Amino acid sequence: MTKLSLYLRDVTKSQIINDPDDLKCGRKFLILINPYSGSGKAPKIFKNQICPMLDKSGCHYDVITTCRRNGAFDYVRECPNLYDWDGIVVVSGDGLLFEVFNALMNRDDWEKAIKIPVGIIPGGSGNGLAATIEWSSGMKNLQNVVLSCTLNLIIGDPQPIDLVKITLPDKIVYSFLSIGWGLIADIDIESEGLRFLGQSRFTIWSIYRSLVPKTYRGVLSYLPVEYPDSSDTQKEHDSGYEITCDLVVQSYSNAQANRGDEPNDLSPLAGTPDTCTNQSASSRASDSSLKGSSSDYQSLDDTVNDVCNNGYLQSDADMPRMDQKVPPSWVRIEDDFIMIHTASQTHLSTTVRFAPESKLADGIIWLVYLTSKVSKKNLLQFLASLEHSGHIDLPFVNIVPVRAFRLEPLDGSGTLSIDGEAMKVTPFQAEILPSMGRIFTKTTY
Repeated sequence: MTKLSLYLRDVTKSQIINDPDDLKCGRKFLILINPYSGSGKAPKIFKNQICPMLDKSGCHYDVITTCRRNGAFDYVRECPNLYDWDGIVVVSGDGLLFEVFNALMNRDDWEKAIKIPVGIIPGGSGNGLAATIEWSSGMKNLQNVVLSCTLNLIIGDPQPIDLVKITLPDKIVYSFLSIGWGLIADIDIESEGLRFLGQSRFTIWSIYRSLVPKTYRGVLSYLPVEYPDSSDTQKEHDSGYEITCDLVVQSYSNAQANRGDEPNDLSPLAGTPDTCTNQSASSRASDSSLKGSSSDYQSLDDTVNDVCNNGYLQSDADMPRMDQKVPPSWVRIEDDFIMIHTASQTHLSTTVRFAPESKLADGIIWLVYLTSKVSKKNLLQFLASLEHSGHIDLPFVNIVPVRAFRLEPLDGSGTLSIDGEAMKVTPFQAEILPSMGRIFTKTTY
C-alpha cells in the first residue's frame, strides 16, 4: 500500500483506496476560490482539508482567489494558457461554477475549451452539483463531502455532463444545474440576506414563503421526451383541461450547432460592477512529467457526436426561435403558477434531491411546476418532502421530462434564478446540450 493509500485511510477512517494503480497523481489544476461563498469558509476549507491531500498525492496547482463577481468568468475566458492545466477546480458554491462553464462556452476556442474537466469542492450554500456527484458515485451517506470531492480530483476520471443553453432576449447563458421561476427561486434569492446562516437560510425562508405564497401568470411551453417512467398518453392539468403529451419522432443535428451561433458578445453577468480587480495566485507547478495530461479530456472528443448520432438533440423543426410560435410537438400551458423549476441534475443543494431519476448526462431536463390551486398546507408538504424526493409522489406536483422548454412571464414579476444566480425576469427558451461539459468524478471508490 502506497503512502497516499495509507494517508487516505487515516483521514477517511472508513474508506481505503486499495489499488495503487488507480491513483492518478501528478495532475496540474487551476484552482478558483471564492472567499465570500456561503459563510465565507472556502479559503479555510482549502488550506486545512484540500491542500494536504493534493500535496500528498503529488498534484500541482495554481490558485486564484476571486474578489469580485464575474472575476472567474473574465479570467477563464481570457486566459491564454488555459491548456497548461489538466482541469479547473472550483472551491465555492454553484455560483462560481456557473461562471466557469459560461466562460468556457464564450471563448473563441469553446469547442476545445469545454472539454477541459471541471472539479467542484463544496464551499458555498447550495452545492447542488457536488451533492449530485456524490450521490451518483454511491456516496449517499458520506459525512466528509469535501474529502470525497477532493478524491474525485485525485483518482477520478473526466465524465460527460449535460449543459442547458438558455436564450434570453439580450444574451445566451449556459446552465449546469437548474432554472427556476417562483417558489424555489424566491427562497434561493430572497434569502441572500441570511447567507451568514449557511444552509439554514433555505429552511427559514421556505417556511416563510410557503405561508405567504406568491403566484405568477405565465405561459409554459415544453417539448416532452419519452422516458421509461413517464406517461406517453394524456395528463390532467390542474386547470381542469387535458393536454396531450405526444411523443415526437425526431431527426437530429450535430451538437456543435447547438451552442448557438447567434450574436453573443455579452458575458452572462454583463453589467456587474468591478468591485475588486486584485487577484492573488500561489503556484506549486513544476516541469515534471504529469500523468494527468491534456489527453485525459481530449480522449472524450467524440462523446458529443456519439450522443447526437444516437438521437438526443432536437431537429430544427422542433426547436423554434424565440420570435416564433412553438410547433405542434410542444405542449403549451397558460396559468397562474406558484413555481416553475427545472433541474438537469439530481440535487439542487446538499439537502434537496429534486430530480432523483436524473443522471449527469442523460439528455433530459426535469421540469416541475405547481399551479395556484395548491394550498398553503400542500406547499409545506411539498417543501418538507424535497430532501427525500417525496414530492414526486404528491398528486398536485406536475413532473415532466423534457428536451426543451419556453417560459413567457406575462406580468414580469417574480424571481428568475439560473444555477442560483438572479436574472431579470424575461421570456426565455432553454434546450438541453447532452454531454457538452466534463466533470471529475468516479463511479465507485
